[in-house]
This record gives sequence, C-alpha cells and structure tokens, in this order.
Amino acid sequence: YDSFLRMRGAKYDYKIKYDDISRLFLLPKQDEMHMAFVIALDKPIRQGQQRYNMLVMQCTKEHAEMAINLDDKTLEKEYEGALQSSMEGSFANLVAKTFKVITRKKVFIPGKFQNANQQACVKCALRANEGHLYPLEKQFIFIHKPAVLIRFDEIESIEFQRYAGGQGSTRNFDLCVSLHNTPGDNLSVKEYTFSGIDKTNYAALYNFISGKKIRIKNIEGVGIEEQPSLGAPLYDERDDAGDDDEESSEDEDYDQANASESSSSSEDIDSDDMGSVISDDSDLAEHRKKAGLSEKKNRKGGKEV
Repeated sequence: YDSFLRMRGAKYDYKIKYDDISRLFLLPKQDEMHMAFVIALDKPIRQGQQRYNMLVMQCTKEHAEMAINLDDKTLEKEYEGALQSSMEGSFANLVAKTFKVITRKKVFIPGKFQNANQQACVKCALRANEGHLYPLEKQFIFIHKPAVLIRFDEIESIEFQRYAGGQGSTRNFDLCVSLHNTPGDNLSVKEYTFSGIDKTNYAALYNFISGKKIRIKNIEGVGIEEQPSLGAPLYDERDDAGDDDEESSEDEDYDQANASESSSSSEDIDSDDMGSVISDDSDLAEHRKKAGLSEKKNRKGGKEV
C-alpha cells in the first residue's frame, strides 16, 4: 500500500504504517544462500503479551523478477522513477530496494567486522535460542529469536566470560553486554549474554569492540594474545568526508545492472546510529543470576562449563 504494509496470518492481521518504521537492514546469513531483511519499528506490534520491535524476513539470493502493479506515469510521479514496472535481480535486493523506496528509509548492511571465516556475524545463543550476532558500525543486532537491537551508546560495559586464552580446554566463550541504567527501567542493570561463541572468533570480536571504544570490563583477564591476521574486508566502506558527528556513506546499490552481484559482492554501508527501542527482556537478569549459580556448582564438581 502507499502509506502502510499489512501482515496477515491465520491468527493475526497487522497494519504497519511506513512512518512507524525507523530503519531497514539487509544482513547476509552464514549459509551464503539467504539474506535476512529486518524491519525495525518505532512502535512495536503486540501478539498476546509479547511485543515485537523488529520483523525478520528470510529472503533468497536467487535471481528473480518482480512486477510493480502501477503504471509508469504513477511510478515516475510518486517515486521519481526509482521503481520500474518490471525489475529483476537478486530477490533479497529487490525486496530491500522496494521497501527502501516506498518507505523512504535507508537500508543498512554490515560494515568492517569479519569473523574467523570472513563472515559478518558470529553464531551464538541468547538464552535458549540459537541465532547470529551482527556487530554493525554503531550497534549489535541479534537475529532471529528474539530479535534484539543494542546501540553502542547504550552499552555500559562488555565482559568476555569463560575465555581462558590458549590455556583453557573450552572451545567457546560468552559475551555479556551490560546496558546503562535508563529512566523507567525496572532493572538496575540490564544484561544480554550471548553464549557459545566459537573461540576462533575471540580476536575479531575483541579488536572490533576495543576499536569502538566500548569499555571491556575484564580487559586484564582476557588479554590480546590472539591478534588476528585479517585479510581483505568482506564489505567495502567509504565514509563521506566532512561529517564529524555521524558516519555517513551511500546506501546499498540496487542498480538493476549489478543487482545479481550485489548480494555477494562488497557494498557501501549507511550511517548506523539507530534510535529505536530495544526489546523488553525483563527476565534476563534473573536468567543471568541462575546461570551464574549453575556455573559455580559445576566447577565445584570438577567440570568446566
């Protein structure tokens, strides 16, 4: 629709105004066959007692054709020719381009971060849910359940847990993100613990986080013995000169001529300072406390968690 989108299912029917969309994200998945298209909302939708601030759509990277049900005159008048009546290219790029034009919101993609396999995310779990954590230029995004957005300016400190350098026998570590106290929060400290991150991704995460000037709580304990040897970045980043307060670069390129290549090749990234609300996960502190007690008991019994 011209001013809103509609989501319909067997048990729900939502009308979401484009004005209530804050930003859009296009994130590559580790299988290299799909992209996650994420819609971040200023006003979350409700299903029962649960609120959802982000909607996640899985899109294939396969070549596709798309027909816009509007005549050329209307497309030129309403969207200044940015959409054509018939378009083709990667399905994920076509979806992102269409939403970008009709919502007039920017599309953000990952920046400089690369994991040990030169990918833009790390596999981990939030509580009992497995997913992927994307370190973007000004925020973390975890998808897909529950989808969580954490802006860097909201972070008080980050702690690397269960990491023993080259001496420990564990192959994984946890990343605990503590947020600043905010007015109206029921918790004095809010934490997100991303668990089960492969040890090979430690160096990339440590260097990325320290490069963003985020306080690492246990920096004395984690050390920097595993300096990475990073190759060419997976994504190119071109910052516009003369913008001191905000990172700014071009939107993702959706030209039809290279749409089939853009999903897998290097892209430009947008500014990454997002102002949407983080999901309300009020049980995280209690879960964190229980996890800590369980870890102590296991260690006393001679097991390393």
